[in-house]
Amino acid sequence: MKPDTTIICVAKIAVALLGAGLSVFLYGWHAVHIFVPEDDPFVARKKQYTCWWVHQFCLNCICSLVGWGAAYFFIFYRLWCSVKPITFTASDAVIILLALLGMAGFLPLTLSLIPRALGSLVSLIKG
Repeated sequence: MKPDTTIICVAKIAVALLGAGLSVFLYGWHAVHIFVPEDDPFVARKKQYTCWWVHQFCLNCICSLVGWGAAYFFIFYRLWCSVKPITFTASDAVIILLALLGMAGFLPLTLSLIPRALGSLVSLIKG
């Protein structure tokens, strides 16, 4: 039995508003205070530039929005609206991981560590 469309619509609006609000006001606006060590001299120098604050706001807000968007897609288009029984695939795992990292605010850090990890892997292979 499919859920009532009114319930789905209200749930979609609630998730979208919650995700947008948390992305802008929590992970966007307060990203510098949450994720950046304020006693670091490098950070102390950067904090005086407006462009650094804007960069931190945009990066963390967009990555949080991506996470909420992935969660929205997975909940409403993969789970809720599925006609046949759900079978989880590797792409579902990637979407869930993307959603969790973005919603928790760790997607920017994860994306910034990927090139470093690949560089370490290449140097390890070159030996």
